Amino acid sequence: MLEGLGQDQSEVLDEGGKTTGLLSHVLKVFLIDRRGSIREIYSTSFLVPQVVLNDIRKLLIEQGIASASSFRGDVR
Repeated sequence: MLEGLGQDQSEVLDEGGKTTGLLSHVLKVFLIDRRGSIREIYSTSFLVPQVVLNDIRKLLIEQGIASASSFRGDVR
């Protein structure tokens, strides 16, 4: 699954250089629409609740699921 989303990963090795069976990767959060298309990718630098919430709101409006007046506050 990680490869399918373009997620970099590497095996975690122990002190002797043997694989531990664990994977190391950078945290990424994906906003995926109803069709399964990736709309946004957030790294830890951009994983800000208000930014994610605004992107979800914009997506709902774009898909006709909600209107701008459905939400309190700004949708930027």
